[in-house]
Amino acid sequence: QFFPERTNSTVLVKILVKALMQLPGTDFTLCTYLVPQRFQLEEPIANLSTLAKHAECMQFKEFWEVASKCRYLWESIPGFEESIRNFALHAINLTFSQIRKQKLGEILALGGSDLDTLVKEHCSSSGWQLVGDVINLGNDLKKQLGKKKGSEMLKFTQFGPLLGL
Repeated sequence: QFFPERTNSTVLVKILVKALMQLPGTDFTLCTYLVPQRFQLEEPIANLSTLAKHAECMQFKEFWEVASKCRYLWESIPGFEESIRNFALHAINLTFSQIRKQKLGEILALGGSDLDTLVKEHCSSSGWQLVGDVINLGNDLKKQLGKKKGSEMLKFTQFGPLLGL
């Protein structure tokens, strides 16, 4: 900022909340570089920084615990919790091939009919399969690794010149 003394903390918090909604993008980190130092340790911005740290480290249980104490920060901004849940689902799809429904509920801070609805939606749109209490996410790593294109396969004879054979 060119004039840190003229910073409006209310607008700053809204900007940071919107930036946090863009995870896995780096918008939040970039915005915090522009926050004047005197604001960085104040409660709303410190809470948002803590939330960002938990989300980026995939500590979603801790994220939702802190988030429950500072909902007032994003009450006027629609879609915050949904965007964080979408980020969590993105991380889950990259990390797991299957997950227990209870664990998914903990990560997303959802339960009951809300969790059931989300699982049903993803079963129809993303190829998830619910088998008992386990959700198969349809991203089996073995299948992905098994798919090799002809141009990606190397023969041992191609390594000969590199190995001095």
